Amino acid sequence: MKTLRFSVFNTNGTSLSSRNVDIPIDTFSKIVGAFDGKTIRLFIDGILKSETPFTGIYSGKVDHNNFLKIAGEPYCFCYDLNDNSILNEVRYYNYSLNNDQVKLIDSPHSLLGNGLVG
Repeated sequence: MKTLRFSVFNTNGTSLSSRNVDIPIDTFSKIVGAFDGKTIRLFIDGILKSETPFTGIYSGKVDHNNFLKIAGEPYCFCYDLNDNSILNEVRYYNYSLNNDQVKLIDSPHSLLGNGLVG
């Protein structure tokens, strides 16, 4: 098992995170981190595993001091993927997916392409 967490920083630089969730390392897992400005949510295989209130202010401002980190060792600012994770696909939306939308991610009739940034 590996431990997974989804973190978001407020404008004071404080990291607020989902509860740690264990995922199996020998099988494919569909992981969704969602943040709507009020709540940090972590879904595994379409099931909500952690929901944490966000405190402080989130500006959404992205500059050269901010970055999006996906995978890697916890709390390191390394550029290597040191934890032997294999990412099959990463999607980034300009809105926060809700519980029902997370369940539809693999649906061929899904409207989730709307707002897909990358």
